[in-house]
Amino acid sequence: MESVKQESCSLSSEDGVGTSSNHAQIIPFHDVYSILSKYMEENGGLDIPRTDAAMTRLVSALNKIGFAQVPSQQHIDDEANHKPSQGQSKSVDDSVHDDKQVARNPTTAESTSIKNDVQETAAAAANAVRTANATKLKARCDICEQKDGFRGYNLQICSVCGLAVHERCYGMALTTTKNLDFVCKACAAIDAKVEVNKPSILGRSSSTKETIKVQERPTECVLCNVHDGIHAMHPLFDTHGPEGRQLVISEGGNADRKLAWVHTLCANFICSKTGGSVYGCYGDDGRYEDDSDEEYTDEENEVRFYAIATKENGKETAWSKIIAEYRKTIKCTICGKRDNSGNSLGIALQCCANDVNEVVDFKRRHTDRSECFVGMHVGCARW
Repeated sequence: MESVKQESCSLSSEDGVGTSSNHAQIIPFHDVYSILSKYMEENGGLDIPRTDAAMTRLVSALNKIGFAQVPSQQHIDDEANHKPSQGQSKSVDDSVHDDKQVARNPTTAESTSIKNDVQETAAAAANAVRTANATKLKARCDICEQKDGFRGYNLQICSVCGLAVHERCYGMALTTTKNLDFVCKACAAIDAKVEVNKPSILGRSSSTKETIKVQERPTECVLCNVHDGIHAMHPLFDTHGPEGRQLVISEGGNADRKLAWVHTLCANFICSKTGGSVYGCYGDDGRYEDDSDEEYTDEENEVRFYAIATKENGKETAWSKIIAEYRKTIKCTICGKRDNSGNSLGIALQCCANDVNEVVDFKRRHTDRSECFVGMHVGCARW
């Protein structure tokens, strides 16, 4: 912060701030912007957004300490692209210094006050910009039920259905801004023609493909018995890898075929409880783990879909065995169903309150120290 203060004061001195001269007070916008960007970079690694809302608050904050320049939106856009305005051949720095300024002749006492305030320009204006862009949304994440900003998690709201999710909980690329055009996966699927494997069998792919059109927003989760409500959803694929496609399920023959979806909460919770029997897959290649040194972009590291562990070469794996055991022995006490029928994809879990393997965060949420073994689907328990 000290280096920023020195740079701010240096600029003020050059432009007459803090002196009793009759020159107008001038703090070039480009220079101040550079100072603020440096401050944000050194104090949290954030870039100052060049949005109308952010600029309005930035200029307001600067005006309070005597800065009277109000740049045009065109100038802001030109600054963002580091090029002169149309019809100019001057450098960005020259064009900034030529911008119109509001003349001002501060008194000695006023100048001293301004000089002291200018030392805090970076902090004050940066905080104003941060407030403009990081206003907490009054909603809770559908997955973890926590507020915007919990543990630093950024909340986004679907512009179609109003679903609220933390980027981290939903498996999105992490940002520090609000995306007003964010659309959840379930809403994005509406009216889409989805390519699927033919036949569509869990644990397999096929060289033959067909398409199924999504008629409405999916609400049914195959991992629990909740079939309605607006919740965070992910597609369930038949297998991982580039040949995997969204699984097709049917309850009444070909006339009632539909695509399989899971609650993101159900998939996440079952994954953590079973060590990966239900697992997220990433990128266009549908990978579920990466042992290479290859680096991926944020978009490639987003959870694109989930898959369920199955037998390999006709034999149970450690993960598929867990699922088979749970389906055979655990009954959901809420919906009353057991998932041991041949076509069920549901997975109920057993309460582990006060078990030696209970998550520490969960221990703080109950005072009863007796063990509990009640079975339930994650979605049934939540909704």
